[in-house]
Amino acid sequence: MKLFFIFLFVTSSWASDFLPRSFSFNFEQRFISKINKKEKISSGTLDYLYPGNIRFEILNPDKVIFVSNNEKSWYYTGPFIEGEEGELTVKSNDKKMVLAKFFDSLGKGLSSNDVYKVESTKDGKKLIFSDVSKSDLGIKEAFLYLENAKSDFKSLSKVLINYSDDRQTTFTVKSMKTELGWNKNHFIFNPPPKTKISN
Repeated sequence: MKLFFIFLFVTSSWASDFLPRSFSFNFEQRFISKINKKEKISSGTLDYLYPGNIRFEILNPDKVIFVSNNEKSWYYTGPFIEGEEGELTVKSNDKKMVLAKFFDSLGKGLSSNDVYKVESTKDGKKLIFSDVSKSDLGIKEAFLYLENAKSDFKSLSKVLINYSDDRQTTFTVKSMKTELGWNKNHFIFNPPPKTKISN
């Protein structure tokens, strides 16, 4: 399965009134394949720690793991048949994963700023990214669906992202935890045995 990715620093205080310093959620992801134009559905978990640390795991229908911190990133595809080799690509992090940069940007909160303009909708907030941000993130706009129109990240039920290349991805949040006590090892990938590694 080709996955379109639209993906430790701890301080004593946290300035954002919206984005938690860390969070984890289970999700269902939907996007339209550019190959056959059919909708693809997957499910998994996403862990994030500000700034730039992300662990993105697709558990179904295929096993795909992307882990990234401020130094390296790992992209792992599990074997199609149990007992065969999985494949891992390791890269230096010259550029952060788009999803990590997207969540980093939410530290700006739900008021218009130099990264995006904020508009209220009946279901939450619409973020319209500036020309500079569109070039940097590759995102035109995003919709944050917030339960009961709250301005609380923990009320986030869905994220819809429209990319600059006209791709669209929707994450439906199934459950969420915030302010988790991870250390840096959580955002380092240790490959299982029988893994083919490339750079």
